[in-house]
Amino acid sequence: MSDWKPDGSGVRPGGDVGGDVQATESHSVRYRHVRHRGAVVTVYVFGQSSDGRAFQVTTMTEHVVCDDVGDPGGTERWAEITYVTGPEKYSAKNIHQAVRRIAERHRPDQIQWDGRAPWEKDQ
Repeated sequence: MSDWKPDGSGVRPGGDVGGDVQATESHSVRYRHVRHRGAVVTVYVFGQSSDGRAFQVTTMTEHVVCDDVGDPGGTERWAEITYVTGPEKYSAKNIHQAVRRIAERHRPDQIQWDGRAPWEKDQ
């Protein structure tokens, strides 16, 4: 059983989160920690390409401790972002479906964070 629960908003448009490497629309899914009220994880999934022909899927995971889970970015007290790019290659025809599918299949038990900022671990 995971300590993380989906926030109920489902898979949503993720916006421009990948900077210059982002080559497709992104999708996001957000989770809240069941015990640490200010802990939020947002997972963004997008395609990237160096040549415009072969694409890879990148997952950007944002860990946030905030005062208002309805506005994590506006009330953030601590944040950390990690990026993972998968080795699989997709064509321009298939990358959009792959990005959406990976976002839809993300599960709370994939989150490897206890919901606390580094200084909270000593308390």
